[in-house]
Amino acid sequence: MDIVGGDWLSTDPVVSPDELIQAVDQAESVTELAAVRPLADRILEKRLAEGRSAKRMTRLVTDFNDRLTLKLLLITLAEIEASGGGRPPTPFTWISLGSEGRLEQTLRTDQDNALAYGEVAPSEEEAVKAWFLGFAQQVVEGLVLCGFPRCPGDIMASNPKWCQSEEAWLETFRGWVADPNPHTLRMASIFFDFRPLYQDHPFLERLRDELDDAIKASPLFLRFMTKNALENVPPLSILRQFVVEKDGEHRGKLNLKIRGLTPVVDAARVLALDLGIRATNTLDRLEEGAGREVLGSRFTHDLREAYSYLTLIRIALHLDARAEGRPPDNYLDPEELSNFRRMMLKESFILINRLQDTLKFRYQTQFIMEV
Repeated sequence: MDIVGGDWLSTDPVVSPDELIQAVDQAESVTELAAVRPLADRILEKRLAEGRSAKRMTRLVTDFNDRLTLKLLLITLAEIEASGGGRPPTPFTWISLGSEGRLEQTLRTDQDNALAYGEVAPSEEEAVKAWFLGFAQQVVEGLVLCGFPRCPGDIMASNPKWCQSEEAWLETFRGWVADPNPHTLRMASIFFDFRPLYQDHPFLERLRDELDDAIKASPLFLRFMTKNALENVPPLSILRQFVVEKDGEHRGKLNLKIRGLTPVVDAARVLALDLGIRATNTLDRLEEGAGREVLGSRFTHDLREAYSYLTLIRIALHLDARAEGRPPDNYLDPEELSNFRRMMLKESFILINRLQDTLKFRYQTQFIMEV
């Protein structure tokens, strides 16, 4: 596996980023947007294969996906109005969640989104929610046509649970913090990375303030979040040997996302919630955490390098899969790496172990009962 891609990229037709942006901006239908997506894939793959920093590369993917999604939202609004469905009955916010909310997307990822709409009279609530659900369903279907698969867990604005009034969202977040259990902790790990993609007014700033207040009032929640964040451990044995799958289709491989990247993402989220850090990007959260002297500047620098290295390997896995015509996954055979890169991989996992030990000590998770 080549960390910076392969020669197959040179056979792709040349399309400039400016031409791509122009094509998105000039698209007047979902069909035209969907036709742009293959061109975007080739540009993104070439840029990702150039070996730039992990943060710049994932931001590049997210920026394009944001632009395409925003255009899709505007096209859908125009189509609904043109067909007699009217304009939005109240201001609303389209919310990015998960890796999209963290600006950490790599090539094609599942949808993770939600919608919050402004308050209306109780007598109008049912009709207003129905309008936004119809709008969200149309947007989700458009995203599928543009190459963004539906979320397997149905974390999408087309789900009535995740298309709510602003007050309902405030109550939802408060409820999750007040009652930490496996379900609410899993929801928090997805929804607390929220970021506005389209908003008529700054509701998410209020939601963030309310979330900070709720966490301060329920300090036990963070300890449960931490315990949950420590469930995925780096794949190293006590003797610092790789722990790989013993059987199945991924025998001899390790899950780079779940066992490498996710522990850092989860730890950074806990620290952000604890310290009131508003950034959603993992590297940004770690950097701000270093400024608060929680991890220490030197350790944070090394940890950021480790996280970036794992991200680069994951991108390479995805590029190789695309080149071979198979669905991308996150499984890595460490034997395919050079000795030097295997050493870097081990050192990265050692740093993540240290990060988890730091969280165990800070939040005393050994005293938390299972939820």
